[in-house]
Amino acid sequence: MISDKEQFLDTINKVFLDLELAYHYQFYKVFSNEDKINSAKKLWAENLQHFEINQILGASHKMIKKHEFLPSLHDFVKLCNEAPINEDTLDAEAAFAEACNSFSPRQSYPWSHPIVYFAGKKIGWSHLNLTNSASKAQFCNVYKKLQLELQSGIEFKIPNSDEGVKQQDTDTKLLEKLRKKHNI
Repeated sequence: MISDKEQFLDTINKVFLDLELAYHYQFYKVFSNEDKINSAKKLWAENLQHFEINQILGASHKMIKKHEFLPSLHDFVKLCNEAPINEDTLDAEAAFAEACNSFSPRQSYPWSHPIVYFAGKKIGWSHLNLTNSASKAQFCNVYKKLQLELQSGIEFKIPNSDEGVKQQDTDTKLLEKLRKKHNI
């Protein structure tokens, strides 16, 4: 049985193999000998230890598609932050796009995963429709927290549209009082 530490170290080795294969000449120019490679692996491991293995592997795949040149550790950390924590969910950027493109009734919308709905609901649909960088950042923060909750075993279920909205009866006494107050 592979321990978490062994799995993490295997993941770092896999990332460095990806770097070597995808950026061969640049890789050997930066990491010219085994000592530099081992030092870099240690540095990367220290800076990536708080990410889930899925995020690191997802970032590695995205790195090859997105970066023409050998990325820095800083660039790779950014990619890890963008990567989904759970394999069953979208990355935060794709989830934000899905939430922005959704329509009412939102409970009936065909969500890729319920946490996209709950992140959008928490931010507020009207605020989300502004699609500015602030609403995107807020959405991504909430979405990542929900991914962590999902990872810890919390289940998310979108309520049926009939359950969510129940219209209250009109308070006729309050209505009459307001009419008198405003002479209507």
